[in-house]
Amino acid sequence: MGRGSPIPSMLRRKIVEQYQKEVSQRKIAKSLKLSSSTVHNIIQRFRESGTISVRKGQGRKTILDARDLRALRRHCITYRNATVMEITTWAQEYFQKTLSAHLKWTVAKWKTVLWSDQSKFEVLFGKLGRHVIRTKEDKDNPSCYQRSVQKPASLMVWGCMSACGMGSLHIWKGTINAERYIQVLEQHMLPSRRRLFQGRPCIFQHDNARPDTASITTSWLRRRRIR
Repeated sequence: MGRGSPIPSMLRRKIVEQYQKEVSQRKIAKSLKLSSSTVHNIIQRFRESGTISVRKGQGRKTILDARDLRALRRHCITYRNATVMEITTWAQEYFQKTLSAHLKWTVAKWKTVLWSDQSKFEVLFGKLGRHVIRTKEDKDNPSCYQRSVQKPASLMVWGCMSACGMGSLHIWKGTINAERYIQVLEQHMLPSRRRLFQGRPCIFQHDNARPDTASITTSWLRRRRIR
């Protein structure tokens, strides 16, 4: 069985403090609800080096590489009020799709993708939950403060891009539905595709938002032979 997470520094400090008070290792382990071997190893480390810090490389290794961790961090910063379940669901969908579907893609293949997305921007925070995802260093970061405003002014932004350059940027007010989304595709996506790819075949990428996956949107894309 692999090792779990290292013992927190505060708990290590308590072990050493009780050891210095000549409390037996067995009593220390019982009072702190730890195994005797764990207490022994921490005390042995303190005897040898005079420190309670964790040895470099100790602890379970993360299964995510640096790129995956950056993506996860960006998501948590963007959605600071997301629940653990929402983050878990996003991570499962993100990593499964990215790894399984596109693992063997070449650079030339990625250059054929027209990326698109839409985002909602509000003047002030609204519809926030009770919790904010942050580190200890972010406690004074204004973006972590809880704010509330009734009916905040907002707008929706849609844009696209590819390895060939930037596409159109469209701004509209109110909510987006399938009919309005198709209008955006006709008025902004199609011209951007013609300008960026000059008639070459490309793959149009959009997410799984309701307007994107609606039956009329799917039918429109099929009629236009857009994939």
